[in-house]
Amino acid sequence: MFAKTGCKAAVVTDETQALCGILTEHDLVKYCGEKGEVNPNDVVEDVMSLDLVVVTELSKVKDAAMLMVDNNVHYLPVVNEPGHLIGFVSMMDIMMSFLDD
Repeated sequence: MFAKTGCKAAVVTDETQALCGILTEHDLVKYCGEKGEVNPNDVVEDVMSLDLVVVTELSKVKDAAMLMVDNNVHYLPVVNEPGHLIGFVSMMDIMMSFLDD
């Protein structure tokens, strides 16, 4: 999926749009390195990161950038008050916002 779309990460939600995890290229590389290959029967849940760092739509861009640096992540899911996914912000999005200012 990543190779075909050019995306580098995907969020994983349940049927109610509640955030369950995130799957990044880094997760896939690490998983393949540990196992040596990917079994066609492996599922996303086996590979995705569960320890999530998130922001809300009211979070300041500077705070999101600091969360990325402090937690060594390049992608932050954006959630609303009930914790449902409403968006996604990348390190590139953050960089572009600083350049636009």
